[in-house]
Amino acid sequence: MVKNLEYKIVDGNLGAVRQLTEAGYRLQTVLELQNDRCKDGQEGLQNRLFYVADGSVFYQDPKNGAVSWAHTDGKHNLVIQPQYLERALKDLHQTYIFQPDNVKESWDVIKSRSTKRFALSDLRLVREDDEFSFMPIKTGRYDALSSVQQKAASLVGFTPKNVDYLKQKGIKDTRLWLLNPEYVALVLEEENVPFWRASWLKNFNHNSNFSANFRDINLNYCLRGVRREVIPEGDALKNKVPSAPQEVRLATFDEVRAYSACFVPDVVREQFELGLRQLYKS
Repeated sequence: MVKNLEYKIVDGNLGAVRQLTEAGYRLQTVLELQNDRCKDGQEGLQNRLFYVADGSVFYQDPKNGAVSWAHTDGKHNLVIQPQYLERALKDLHQTYIFQPDNVKESWDVIKSRSTKRFALSDLRLVREDDEFSFMPIKTGRYDALSSVQQKAASLVGFTPKNVDYLKQKGIKDTRLWLLNPEYVALVLEEENVPFWRASWLKNFNHNSNFSANFRDINLNYCLRGVRREVIPEGDALKNKVPSAPQEVRLATFDEVRAYSACFVPDVVREQFELGLRQLYKS
């Protein structure tokens, strides 16, 4: 059997994720989407705005009290889970905050091995207004970012390779949008319970900015799903003219790790990544 990646784009608000999952697709993460569109010939992806699968939880670290951001993959993003999607569409639009039925659900995600956690104070955010801040990324000065900033940037698709492509396309500055630490602290002051926001990726006309703080999820944008398409080997070869040999690009360690996040259980995640890293070293 031959397996190919098959993609599907739907239009709508974040609730349109149901159309993808019902058809067997998984909503792409921002890293996957950035990797796919930061290359020539992908103007159709570069010119669109997308909801993505990444989840964002804002909370106070119980160990040191730091106001923090936790980034999750789609599998752990409670906002897009079927049992919460309708309520998230309503709550984020009306109150700007989504919280699951049981606070333990949020903490379980925050503590998950696949979740990446950052103290907002470590990201050198620039304040935009009372609610929003952003981490600026100069495409010609990627090395000016701290190691923590580079980790956060790469996590949401601003890898050195993708940022260099944005530079080639004339984009001098891009941004990772988050919430103001003061705003998060104010929300948590009333009730120290983690809260969620959704994520979306802007088009190249808006410098490919990524927002991990999005709440207007009733607006209509695009959603891109991916699934494995299985083709019988005989059908794959039938009526197909052999093409000239082409260079084969192997997936990078980060690409394999990001894609596998939805399929490898947390309990074996660390062992899986260790073995994967050894394969890439050999």
